[in-house]
Amino acid sequence: SERLNNNFEAISMLNRIERGERDLDINAQEVLSKYVGWGGLADIFDESKKGQWEVARNFLKENLTQVEYEAARESTLTAFYTPKTVIDGVYRTLSDMGFKSGNILEPSMGIGNFIGNLPDEMKKLKFYGVELDSVSGRIGKLLYPESDIQIKGFEETSFSNNFFDAVIGNVPFGEYKVNDREYNKNNFLIHDYFFAKSIDKVRNGGIIAFITSSGTMDKKDESVRRYLAARAEFLGAIRLPNDTFKGVAGTKVTSDIIFLKKRDSIRERDEDWIHLAEDENGLTYNKYFVDHPEQVLGTMREVSGRFGNTLACLPKENADLKELLTKASEEISKEAKYEEIELLDDEISTIPATDDVKNFSYTIIDDEVYYRENSLFVKKEVTEKNKEKIKDYLELNDALKDVIYKQKEDFSDYEVKKAQEKLNEVYDSFSKKHGYVNNLSNTRILKEDSNFPLVSSIEILDEEENFKAKGDIFSKRTITKAKTIDHVDTSLEALVLSMSEKGYVDFEYMGSLTGKDRPTLIEELRGEIYLNIIEEQNFYRPLSFNLEDGDLPFACANGSNSYKYGYVTKDEYLSGNIRDKIAIVDSYLAKLRQTERELPHLGYAEDGKEKELISYEMNRLEYQKAELTKVLPKELEASEINVRLGATWIPIKEIEKFIFETLKTPGWARWDIKVKFSNLTSEWNIEGKSKDRGNDLAEMTYGTSRVSAYKLIEDALNLKETKVFDQIVNPDGSKTSVLNKKETLLAGQKEELLKEEFKNWIFNDQERRSRLVKLYNERFNSIRNREYDGSNLSFEGMNTKIELRPHQKNAIARSLYGGNTLLAHVVGSGKTFEMVASAMESKRLGMCSKSLFVVPNHLTGQIGREFMQLYPSANIMVADKKDFEPKNRKRFIGRIATGEYDAVVIGHTQFEKIPMSKEYQEKHIQDQIDEIINYVEEYKHDRNQNFTVKQLEKTKKKLETRLEKLNDDFKKDDVITFEELGVDKLFIDEAHNYKNRAKRC
Repeated sequence: SERLNNNFEAISMLNRIERGERDLDINAQEVLSKYVGWGGLADIFDESKKGQWEVARNFLKENLTQVEYEAARESTLTAFYTPKTVIDGVYRTLSDMGFKSGNILEPSMGIGNFIGNLPDEMKKLKFYGVELDSVSGRIGKLLYPESDIQIKGFEETSFSNNFFDAVIGNVPFGEYKVNDREYNKNNFLIHDYFFAKSIDKVRNGGIIAFITSSGTMDKKDESVRRYLAARAEFLGAIRLPNDTFKGVAGTKVTSDIIFLKKRDSIRERDEDWIHLAEDENGLTYNKYFVDHPEQVLGTMREVSGRFGNTLACLPKENADLKELLTKASEEISKEAKYEEIELLDDEISTIPATDDVKNFSYTIIDDEVYYRENSLFVKKEVTEKNKEKIKDYLELNDALKDVIYKQKEDFSDYEVKKAQEKLNEVYDSFSKKHGYVNNLSNTRILKEDSNFPLVSSIEILDEEENFKAKGDIFSKRTITKAKTIDHVDTSLEALVLSMSEKGYVDFEYMGSLTGKDRPTLIEELRGEIYLNIIEEQNFYRPLSFNLEDGDLPFACANGSNSYKYGYVTKDEYLSGNIRDKIAIVDSYLAKLRQTERELPHLGYAEDGKEKELISYEMNRLEYQKAELTKVLPKELEASEINVRLGATWIPIKEIEKFIFETLKTPGWARWDIKVKFSNLTSEWNIEGKSKDRGNDLAEMTYGTSRVSAYKLIEDALNLKETKVFDQIVNPDGSKTSVLNKKETLLAGQKEELLKEEFKNWIFNDQERRSRLVKLYNERFNSIRNREYDGSNLSFEGMNTKIELRPHQKNAIARSLYGGNTLLAHVVGSGKTFEMVASAMESKRLGMCSKSLFVVPNHLTGQIGREFMQLYPSANIMVADKKDFEPKNRKRFIGRIATGEYDAVVIGHTQFEKIPMSKEYQEKHIQDQIDEIINYVEEYKHDRNQNFTVKQLEKTKKKLETRLEKLNDDFKKDDVITFEELGVDKLFIDEAHNYKNRAKRC
């Protein structure tokens, strides 16, 4: 197509110019200016599309980088370039309002069509452009070098608020969000976000002229329009016909041009344009357009769309869009006027910020004090005395951060001590010159620095907040990795440490702790550990054991140096799929019996030591089998199994057999009717469901005249209620779908009948019943949840007057052995003591150094008291009411990092203010994105598991945006990251408060 060819020629020209093979002359500019992006061209990026699409795809892969190719593919959602007629209409309206010069921003500029079509009377404008797509942005930079163009997302820009005189352009539209800290709380979709951010960027009285989808004006949710109305005056709007962009972007979409004027203040207003109304034809859309039909440059009609009926502005026959735009423009400009604003030179000296200085903190540049505010360093006019104080403070901050870093990275004690000596030296010098960090004169000037809460927390204050002493960080390791324990007395204690430190039963490690050899440990831990023979899964393994090389499973327990088989704890071995484990044991027993039969043929005496060795092995295996059998779940009967149509464990061939037997499907039709299930979409599909026409069972007995039984079964498999629609032809030829309630009700009744038939059919055949009951038990009734035994745990330091109940000890064992733990006991069962004891046992055994308890705000004091009741000698820190006050919260967080505590108790609200490090968040996000990309790549050629390009990109973009919110490292009130707290065990009380939090954020 012409659009494709123009894009290809522009990309080729761009690459040649950038390689120095071509000059940027008039002819080159003309080629570049014809680039129209990839909006409406999603088929190019669908790997299943062949022919011209494959040729186009290969061209792009050869001429674009991987990043550029991905960006082009994503832009199919949003990149719809604006035709010249519409651009001229926007400028005409602005000109008629009186707008002639100033700073103008286009936050989604494409290649710069708005710049290229700037009218002569506006040539004095200073144009700023932003474009996310690299190819479009680079073309724009070549075409309009005099403009300030940034190739990045609008959310990544750092333009000052109240800077522009006007913001114009065609905003991207989509059902996804972008990550911008200032606006995340509003949960804006991308087009709404562009409006909101642009209002902040224009001056009071500045104009916003945006082309956007009709959804901005017509969506039922009024919240965005209310947000805009509170901040900007609505000057008017023009609704464009849905074919306006077809020539340039190849798409039909109803769009509006909206004109807003920024107000001097924010105030809630209730204006007509916020609401929807019904026109004379009963169609509902924005009240402004209903009241001003002259601003609608077409005819509003309901049309049938991909996702149902939708409203569209259909073009008027033989209408001249330019003439219609001119008239509509005059209606707006005759009432709305723009006044030029005389601007003063900016009196604040600023320079670009650098990433090595934390946001909202001080730095010294050329012996001057600067303060970082987002992307700028703002020069601060301070007295010489305060300048000296800030310099010394920054040196103190650097020394403190060095101590924290060396502790967190587990530097040697000598290196940590040297860093602490430096900290003491710098602190003493500071306090001698300027007084204690927390005195009033220092706080006044330093409190604006985002590091101050951390620095101020190194001093211990009394109840009147007067200096009492230096904090622990001056002389102790307050942030440490788990201590290395080199001795325990019992094998069980060694097992606990082995599981926590190594993650498995490590006999060498346990031997180093206890001084005991492997056979002794195995014998003393009998019943606590089991041979993990499930590891033996090799299909080609011999049928018997080799007695000479320690091949026997329990060889190591018999003094052999063969450590071929590992051990696991009883909690792990006697849980999981018990049926599979018994089968593995049986296979080993069979192998041992075969070895026993072969003894004479191998030259061994029938009653010799080899015979005893095998008997020993078999006795051990029989013991393990007996223990497994004890915990095997009871077999369920058919009457105890509830089977529904759509259960994914039922084999597809059984579903097909049910269909064929129930509907008596003719043999010739059975070749074409196939049941399919997609693992990616979890959807069932019956291929060829329309093949068996004229079958009374399918169309009358179990189906209806409108919906066959095959379709009803497909819907039942997908847990869908069948709905029947009638198509109504409108006067203009368009079609409208209307629900047929009678036929829908009848179809629902037949669907229920089929479900009952399936339940009656599934177990009525004895052979099928036995087979499926066996399958169900093997798949779903072989699992035993892991149980934990804490009866052998010791609790040093615990109040001897308090005796924990058995279930509490078991829960503590779960916390020690099993990693992440949910304590789901009923109220009053002692969950608090379970958490406290788990924390203190972890500290005693060296599994952690500092636990953090996150509890409801009003319970911090109570939890602290209970903690001290159970462990009277514990060293804990508890947040009180004062710590929740804004002025104290950051200092409190700093104290967590610098204090040597067994545990810290903090409220939910406090906890939510402590971010993870930027590096951790970035890795966490990227790992998940990579996982999604790999999954999509694996299934993209599977026809049964195929998403369209747009569906994939929407899903990916939504997830990327949601995950990006975790990567916000520029909150004004953050001080240090979670990792820097020295916390290595976390307890959450009332954890249900965090259920599905990612969806609500």
